[in-house]
Amino acid sequence: MTQKNILVICYYFPPSSEVGGRRWAKLTKYLYRLGYNISIIAANSFTYDGLWDEEVSKFQKNINYINPKPTPKFYVKKKIIEPLSFFNKIRFKISYYYFSIWALFKKGFFYDPSIGTHRALKNAMLKVQREKNIDAIIVSGGPFRWCYYSSKIKSKYFKDTPLVIDIRDFWANGISGQYFKSNKAKQERRFENYTLSKASLIFTVNQLISDYISYTYPKLTSKIKVLPHVYDQEDFQNLPQRTNNSTDTIILAYAGTLYPKMEATLNLLKELVFNLQNRKYKVRVYFYTSSMEYFDFFDDELQSIIIYKPLLKPKELFKTFSENVDVILQLRASEKLEENFKSSKFYEQLALRKTILYIGKRSELSEFYLNNKLGFSLTLSSEIEHIADTIINNLHSKSIPDLSFDISSFTFENQAETVSEMLQKLASE
Repeated sequence: MTQKNILVICYYFPPSSEVGGRRWAKLTKYLYRLGYNISIIAANSFTYDGLWDEEVSKFQKNINYINPKPTPKFYVKKKIIEPLSFFNKIRFKISYYYFSIWALFKKGFFYDPSIGTHRALKNAMLKVQREKNIDAIIVSGGPFRWCYYSSKIKSKYFKDTPLVIDIRDFWANGISGQYFKSNKAKQERRFENYTLSKASLIFTVNQLISDYISYTYPKLTSKIKVLPHVYDQEDFQNLPQRTNNSTDTIILAYAGTLYPKMEATLNLLKELVFNLQNRKYKVRVYFYTSSMEYFDFFDDELQSIIIYKPLLKPKELFKTFSENVDVILQLRASEKLEENFKSSKFYEQLALRKTILYIGKRSELSEFYLNNKLGFSLTLSSEIEHIADTIINNLHSKSIPDLSFDISSFTFENQAETVSEMLQKLASE
């Protein structure tokens, strides 16, 4: 691979601020520095100021955007809150029936936003091939229909080009599969099977997904490589540190999506806040997120304390947390497949060297924070009193987190070097 021309196909990519674009925005930044010629195919997000634009500025001209296929919007996305107006009831019924008919003719998981883009994706891939003579193709999912389309196009037009499939979430057996009829799930499994069978290499973000693929498709075991979520050390240079001179103020903060099935977790957070308030502490909880999910979940007296803020660009967010926050919240949804996930925020939170408060069901993650003295774990209502004591005491002792805990190997720079080595190996086979 003397030219090292690689094509990365990633539905979410800057300027899109969807977290799915973060992984390859960061990796391509460092692969570019390693001498790779980077070409990108992504969906047009119709935004102009994303979270990771700076990462891809060096090869911006090599990003090819495809317009996503329109899908029914109202029924899928609108949150229905009773009572509906007469007009909205009519809109809801029309969109419901339209969507139901539309879904009947779509194979697999019909919520996938990349459905219907096969032709545009093929044209974009062939255009890049004519211009650059691609040495390797990397496709990141979800959404996963793009992985399937890419593998079909690769098999027909790029027969000798190595294909790397990057799986960032569970596919056919994921949470989405719980909401579909068995025939749709079987169709999605066929897409998954075909796609993975065409891959020269399969990346996953954790061992859970790797184990699933290995168990379901034993012949693919040797192709699987865990490429976990990591952090970019350049985002954490020269951060200002918080100096909390107040003896009665505690600032907690969370950044990211507030997922479904977080009610039990947020109830524990409410109990903790009330407990700290009863001890005469001034508590503030900041949610840096892109929506107002769960705002109505909090009692009136808490709505002046639970403060929603727009999501910030990463460096600005890290600076804000480093300078102003006492405790970083790690809130977990009550989903079986999600409990042990080390999310994209995991190492970024550790890199901030702040106390982390895990709230949710007991899991490998909660034990990780405790065993490595990186934070505290709140899993039951009966633990509220103890956790409140621990947070207060730690404001003075500052014994948590353990600042000697080493995360230097979990960086995008190191990970890009690993990816480069694997690409070179594929080229020599």
